[in-house]
Amino acid sequence: MSIVSNYGRIPRPPKHPDTKDTEAAIDHAAKAFETFRHKTGRERSKLLRRWYDLMMENADGTLSRIVTNT
Repeated sequence: MSIVSNYGRIPRPPKHPDTKDTEAAIDHAAKAFETFRHKTGRERSKLLRRWYDLMMENADGTLSRIVTNT
């Protein structure tokens, strides 16, 4: 399973990550940063604010169930 973001598909965190999972997460983060680093401070601020708003909208536990795969 994976989660879809503006940067493509992000693998859902595994229950017990191993070295391969860690390396994949680092690779995905580096790829996402290539796009993010070219954004202005204002654009970054808007993205982070939207992320915060989404977390608050889903504070009922929906987000935690997605992230923890339960």
